Amino acid sequence: MWPGARFLCLYRHPMDVIGSGIEACPWGVTGYGFEAYAAETPANIVAALARYWADYTEAITVAEEQFAASCLRIRYEDLVDDPEAEAGRVFEFAGVEPVPGIASSCLTPERQRFGPGDYKIWNTTQVTTGSVGRGWQVPARLIPAPLLARVNDLADSLGYVRVDEKWGIASRPADLRVHPETPQPDPARAEAGGGAAPMPPGARLLGDRVQAGLARLGKAFTRVWHSSSTGSVLLFATGPAQADADAWWRLDLGAGTVTTGAVNHAPDADWSVTGSAQAWGQVLSGDTNLGVAFRHGQLRYAGNGDAAAGSAAADHRVAMMADLLGITRWQPARTSAGPATPGGPATRSPAAPALRSP
Repeated sequence: MWPGARFLCLYRHPMDVIGSGIEACPWGVTGYGFEAYAAETPANIVAALARYWADYTEAITVAEEQFAASCLRIRYEDLVDDPEAEAGRVFEFAGVEPVPGIASSCLTPERQRFGPGDYKIWNTTQVTTGSVGRGWQVPARLIPAPLLARVNDLADSLGYVRVDEKWGIASRPADLRVHPETPQPDPARAEAGGGAAPMPPGARLLGDRVQAGLARLGKAFTRVWHSSSTGSVLLFATGPAQADADAWWRLDLGAGTVTTGAVNHAPDADWSVTGSAQAWGQVLSGDTNLGVAFRHGQLRYAGNGDAAAGSAAADHRVAMMADLLGITRWQPARTSAGPATPGGPATRSPAAPALRSP
């Protein structure tokens, strides 16, 4: 039997696997073979699941190379993007007759509810791309450099975009697959509204708050926030995966001006805050605490040098942003010697969320 066996080698982008694993095990990383990996680094589940992905993916690629004639590579992203076409490849590879409509017929009301499997399938009625890109929320900085290099080497071999220093803190890539021949969205057309996806409500709210905040800039605002009220900041609002609905605002705080754009062509800035349009909407409407949003990775800060995430300067910047956007109206603490400066003993603003990694 085994000499004639056929093997389907199924892959998925590493960050989406990590995001899916965390979603599947919110109260403890158990099942799916995660336990041994979680036990090695219980304080860093992202790194644990990255090792899990690297080990299993590496083993599959080795088998695929060794038994090339008996293996067919299938990527999750290809499968959900065009399930009928990918199913056709599988049927042809297996040497059996195709089954038209398999993507619908396999999700009939009658499902087996026992044995190993994915519990979500019981309540799934169609194949969608909705889960592609969920790993964009996962903080890549929690993956140690040697492990990240290994992950990226495998991602390269599978035709996936690499996980770099901008992962999760810039505009999301339009596709997690590397397709050089695929035309990218035209930024000018998107900004002009020609065929661009409608801006989600949370992004529209962020745009409104940015404009209102600019009107408050001036000498009084600078006296309160000092160096944090100068320079440039980039605010990202990412839309639903695969929707090309990302938007950004670049504020030149010193000049009191803002430029805006869409999709994945944003300029550089001194620091940035990135989150989904939904997360921004929840924070700006008061439904989610700003500190909780940062702690849970719904919003992500990026800065360099002495103002990197986890620094007092980063906390000060985010507190200033919260004031500018009308999230809070706290002011930095002051000492008897005068205005506080970032890094001093009494400088932590009550508005400043904890930006330090868990």
